[in-house]
Amino acid sequence: MFEWLFKLLIGHAFADFAFQHHNFALGKNRHNDPPGYKPEIHGKKQAAWIYYLAAHALIHGGLVYAITGHIALGFIETCSHFLIDAGKCERLYGIHVDQALHFIFKASYALALVTYG
Repeated sequence: MFEWLFKLLIGHAFADFAFQHHNFALGKNRHNDPPGYKPEIHGKKQAAWIYYLAAHALIHGGLVYAITGHIALGFIETCSHFLIDAGKCERLYGIHVDQALHFIFKASYALALVTYG
């Protein structure tokens, strides 16, 4: 179990910190616009945050899939990461709860892999 958890946490560290460009960190929050983004086209505001957040969540899901070989875990990770980060962006909780929730999901995947293969 610990080997799976270690691999998943390494993937998480890369995706949440090393791979997350400053524009993604700002852009995935609906209350921010990424630097240089022109949000209005023909007088209508274009919401970019949903794409940034979805792409960030897909990177996480893709890494979980690549590490585990289980598409279902990759899909669960994509959805859960999207929702957890959306909650953080809405200031429902801070970074400590955010990271704890991500850890709980990674630990659940590791346990499922050991238990069910």
